[in-house]
Amino acid sequence: MTAATLGLLTVAVVAYGVAVYGSRPITTAKPTVAVTLTAVDEGLRGEASVTRDMLLTALTQFQTLTVSQAQRRERPLASVLRPAKSNAYAIDMKYYGDGDDRSIWWQIVDTATGDLLKSGLESVDTSGRTAAAVRDELVAQLARRFAATRGVINNIETHAASEGSLGNACVLRAEYQLDDGKASSFARTIDCLERTIAANSFDADATAALSALLAQAEAADDSKIARALELAGRAVSLAPLSDRAHVALMLSQFYSGRVDAAIAAGNRALALNPNNPDASAKLGLVLFSSGYFDAGVSLARDAGRSVDVVPSDAVLVLALDAYRRKDWSEASLLSEQVSDSTFLIGVLRVAALGQLGSDEAVQRLAELRQLAPDFETTFRERMAPRRYQQVLSAAIEEGLTKAGARFKTEGLATAF
Repeated sequence: MTAATLGLLTVAVVAYGVAVYGSRPITTAKPTVAVTLTAVDEGLRGEASVTRDMLLTALTQFQTLTVSQAQRRERPLASVLRPAKSNAYAIDMKYYGDGDDRSIWWQIVDTATGDLLKSGLESVDTSGRTAAAVRDELVAQLARRFAATRGVINNIETHAASEGSLGNACVLRAEYQLDDGKASSFARTIDCLERTIAANSFDADATAALSALLAQAEAADDSKIARALELAGRAVSLAPLSDRAHVALMLSQFYSGRVDAAIAAGNRALALNPNNPDASAKLGLVLFSSGYFDAGVSLARDAGRSVDVVPSDAVLVLALDAYRRKDWSEASLLSEQVSDSTFLIGVLRVAALGQLGSDEAVQRLAELRQLAPDFETTFRERMAPRRYQQVLSAAIEEGLTKAGARFKTEGLATAF
């Protein structure tokens, strides 16, 4: 073989290797954040220090961020060395005390570019309250703002990642879809999670997300539920302090009919991370569906505090409760606040309008038939896995009938 031929062969091999490497999907890691909190008034320095320590604890409870001790303008070393792609952010805060108010001004900066991404102000009235209660509320507001799935940073991470990215971006997409309820988008995300787990079988977050998607899939059969239970159990064993893992366990147990075990898992998730609005909303829906109406509504209302986007499960609980109380107008208004048309939201919209005798019910019924053409023959089968109390399901069916839906009449329970 001549030297020229050998040289061409070497170039071809190198080019092939570069092409193969370049075609590999990007694996993303959790974003890294560095947190600073300074007191404007020297007399508040102690309060600010305690509040910062509590906030760091709250952020780590979410386990959606990697908290770094690096200086705010330095890109944390861990994110540079980590083989997966990770973005880094600085959270800068200032602590203020003005009479009966305690306030924290904050800004989030992309440490790679120096760009200011978002800023805001959280305030709490101290009148008649202990210092500990004030700190708890401030920390809860900030933790939800920064670390929740639909919080500032994870919202950026979800929309900035390329469509084929594996790892953390895939987990975040799954959690968005679980909130939106778009079953049509589940298949691609399930594939993404499967590939993430194949690359790293110890990824507890991806394992929990895959379990939750399988459990809540529209056509979840016994085999999918069994796999969801298996995955949730593995996620809990991999990360016993993860609220995500326990939420996945709650969902898989609930849809498999193990209601008491599901409620216990949901309460464990909230104990691990009391500031997670998604956990509150999902446990609230499980409780409400199981007949614990007041407890479910309380958690749904809590899930809506200090968030930019209220979890759809929380809105659904409040809409169902309004319907249960025969407040048809409130049920209609709340169901309209969910921007994504899932089957259950569509059903509730039509039922509430039917109870009101609204002319708009005809149009909404047509939209529901377009979304689920066979729903009038499969309604009870569709509703059964959601495990609503029989009287509530019957009341919804009654409202749909008043709107013009045509169901079989045998075996219809009496509403209320």
